[in-house]
Amino acid sequence: MQTNEPQHEYSLRELRSRLVLSDETRARMRAHLSAYADFHAVAFKTTPKGAADFWSIFRTQRWHAPGAALLIIALMGAGTTYASGKSLPGDALYMVKINVAEPLSLTLSPTVEGRANVHVKLAERRLTEATKLAVGKQLDSSTGDFLEREFSTHVDKSLAAADTLEAKGNTEASLDIRTTLEAKLVAHADILDLVEDHLGESGSELARAPTQHLLEAVKLRQEVVSETRVALEKNLENSATPAMALALVTKTDAAVPEVNTLAQAEALLPASAAEHMSEAADALTEAKESLESTDPAETKKAFRKAREAELKTEVANVILENQDVLDAIGQGTTTPETTATTTPADPATSTPPASQP
Repeated sequence: MQTNEPQHEYSLRELRSRLVLSDETRARMRAHLSAYADFHAVAFKTTPKGAADFWSIFRTQRWHAPGAALLIIALMGAGTTYASGKSLPGDALYMVKINVAEPLSLTLSPTVEGRANVHVKLAERRLTEATKLAVGKQLDSSTGDFLEREFSTHVDKSLAAADTLEAKGNTEASLDIRTTLEAKLVAHADILDLVEDHLGESGSELARAPTQHLLEAVKLRQEVVSETRVALEKNLENSATPAMALALVTKTDAAVPEVNTLAQAEALLPASAAEHMSEAADALTEAKESLESTDPAETKKAFRKAREAELKTEVANVILENQDVLDAIGQGTTTPETTATTTPADPATSTPPASQP
């Protein structure tokens, strides 16, 4: 269709024609956006991957980042954008989720560190989506390949951002991003391993094959992330002072259960999470013992063991965040009294977990 309108005005008019907002709501939002945009002028220079068609309407004009974000939410409907967060591949709102909501979250992250953390979150989200589909026996090879590609893209971008931070001298922020990313990969590898076993036992080979393929991809990425994390951690460890080690141990100590209550905690955790939490407690104990020495080698060890405890604790926490998946495959919380009699849920009668982001 030929039109003399500028492309962005025509595209917005077409989009508005398909959405319904009351006149009062439109007027209120228009006034708010106009006032807000006057004080927040920023030019868009990049387009998030996966949203090229939608975001191209902003590429040739100077737009106000917060104002444009509010405009998009106004056009799409805040409720629709929020609801899309729970969608899975195949759901009607999934395209809103990956083409609008997620690129928007990246656009609204003003720092390299902020965008890196968003990419880590989105990489994990693709794994969560694949896992939930697999548990529901709905993960086919095409969807699995798509989610794996998206997962890998976000991992690469988070590592690139971590490299940028390191190059700028922000080594601790770079290390934190790598540690968080590695913890999520370790946790999801554990979960996918359990899911794959469950699918094999229930005879669901169609869903098991893409799950196994994704698991292999996660493990490969985990090795790469771990290698870069260890190398960077070693550099910081070599320059660690007693004060730095003490601060790190104190910080980690607040997140790890007391050793004398760990047994009680293990009884309330899934076995996969309890194992990592136990390893975290052991590492923290070693770190505290090393702090009692004035030997520089022991200071380095205290720093290293505290970082290990921090990583293991985060792995356990990520596993706990996926309790619904573990429950669905009969790997949820058990107690010593019920372990011997608890049996996995019958896959023929089990109810797949509700869709989550």
